Amino acid sequence: MARVVAAGTSPDILYVFKPAKQLPVIDLSKSLRGELLPAKLYDISHRLLTKYHQPLLVANVTAFLMISFVAVVNARTGQFLSLIAIFLWLPLGLGAFSTLRYDVVLLLMGTFDFWFFSFVTSMTAGMVSAYFSDLRFLRMIIDWVGFHHIVCIDAHVRGVRQFALMTIVGIPPVLFMLVWIMLGHVDACTSFTLLDYENEKRRFHLSGVDIIGNGLLTLALFITKIAVRKRKVLQKNQGSSFHCVIYRCPLQLMPIQYANSTKKHASRAKVRRRGIGANRKKVMLRETNVIQKMRFVKSPHVFNASHVVFRLQIPNGVYSAWYLLPLYAVGAVGFLLSCSVFLGSLNGNILVFEAWSAFLWTLIFTLIFFTLYQRQLLNLLVTSFDFLFYAFQMTAANLSVCILSDWEISRSVMVATWEIWFLWSLTLDSLTPVIKDKLRFRVQFAAPVVALVLLAHIVIMSRIFFVGDETLQDTVIFEGVIWSHPVVIRVMPFYFSRVVTLALWCPRLIWRFAMLSKTEIAIIRGAMCYNNYISKGKRKYSRAAAKKSKSRDRVAPAGLKRKCGPIFSALTLDTVSPKNL
Repeated sequence: MARVVAAGTSPDILYVFKPAKQLPVIDLSKSLRGELLPAKLYDISHRLLTKYHQPLLVANVTAFLMISFVAVVNARTGQFLSLIAIFLWLPLGLGAFSTLRYDVVLLLMGTFDFWFFSFVTSMTAGMVSAYFSDLRFLRMIIDWVGFHHIVCIDAHVRGVRQFALMTIVGIPPVLFMLVWIMLGHVDACTSFTLLDYENEKRRFHLSGVDIIGNGLLTLALFITKIAVRKRKVLQKNQGSSFHCVIYRCPLQLMPIQYANSTKKHASRAKVRRRGIGANRKKVMLRETNVIQKMRFVKSPHVFNASHVVFRLQIPNGVYSAWYLLPLYAVGAVGFLLSCSVFLGSLNGNILVFEAWSAFLWTLIFTLIFFTLYQRQLLNLLVTSFDFLFYAFQMTAANLSVCILSDWEISRSVMVATWEIWFLWSLTLDSLTPVIKDKLRFRVQFAAPVVALVLLAHIVIMSRIFFVGDETLQDTVIFEGVIWSHPVVIRVMPFYFSRVVTLALWCPRLIWRFAMLSKTEIAIIRGAMCYNNYISKGKRKYSRAAAKKSKSRDRVAPAGLKRKCGPIFSALTLDTVSPKNL
């Protein structure tokens, strides 16, 4: 279980990433078109897309270029372009979407990322359609299908590089439409109000342009993430292995000895295969199948539990209760004081002493944990997209509260305490299992922390709308003139969008924390891949290999039986026909 280093008496325990759950099995022969369409319609669509692929591709690219200018030209021309574009795009747009692998789409539909992306896409498309209020809404139908095609990129096995390139090219038109709408330059379009609230002290309204701006910005961010991941994968990928960029598996930290035993088992299987005289290329051809189990992409990182942020002498065994009791008492006091906003009167101010006490006790508790974080794990964690997304949303919400309260000292210190607690919960993946055992710590403790921080922001929003807290005032973040158009950005719509986003994302994080075992991690996810049997390079290789192996690798069964014994007679050495590849 451990490797002893000669320089010291404390053992160094090494960990590697392993899947925390059983990997799924997929059937790549099933497509959306084959599963959802009747046989006659399937044959017609297949013949149409195969026979007229090049003209349809040209029409699809033309439609993409046309819808890029819908928001720029006048209303009548924009409607004309949208109407033509929808007819040019329709055959290949729906046809390409229908070729997605059915089983992989089902896996993606079981992920939170898919439904969040679909929700934001549908909401934004509906708002932009209402903003256009004419035939230009047809452009959003193309965008809606295209965005769902992008989020299902893991199920796209034909023309992967071309589709990845189109995804990258599609980002600037989305950002351009966002800027054009925010500046009010779209012809014959006016904003509309979704929420209008007014009391004795203030008036607040949420317009459709606010929702459109936040929605398009979120979509652009996620599409960029997908495009960057896919580009990196395509640069590293070799052969027919297809790496997923959306579908990820939960991970756990396992001692490296388990990985060594797996490697030994694999090497014994390889030796046994060679010992019976099986040709490697031929075995690969025979094992190529449309029904396969997804594979975990092994991480090259090995994590030494003793490589913590600050090099300390970590004693063997569990820490003494006399050390842990004051530590957790400090954490409990800091946490309870930080939640005092719920315990006191809603109309009362937070005392400065109470706020500073909560901040200091929280800082002491979290700094002790920070010193025990594994450095490599912490580096991987803080550079992951999920961590950056969560941290940005919560930090932006906390800064908004500070601005709304005009940087009042007690509220600002209390919000800083919430920020520390939230970041502490996000970085708990950096604790190795052996350190958790020494601290007698369970990750489930982080679930109520995240829940109460989220509840704090929801309470603040309710105080703004229903209680009328005079200490929370809407403020202008930016005011100016851009391209002869006045632009005013207020903190209240921005804060409202952050709270809504956190309300959608934090329940997933709370659920993960509540269900994690001692070895599992919450934020970092594992990469998955499968063998793309439709890959063009794979087909060429398989046909060439099959042609060469007909005369070279076919072995008489009697001869093999005499050399290797009766056990070999159960193996089938017939070469795979190229027609089946």
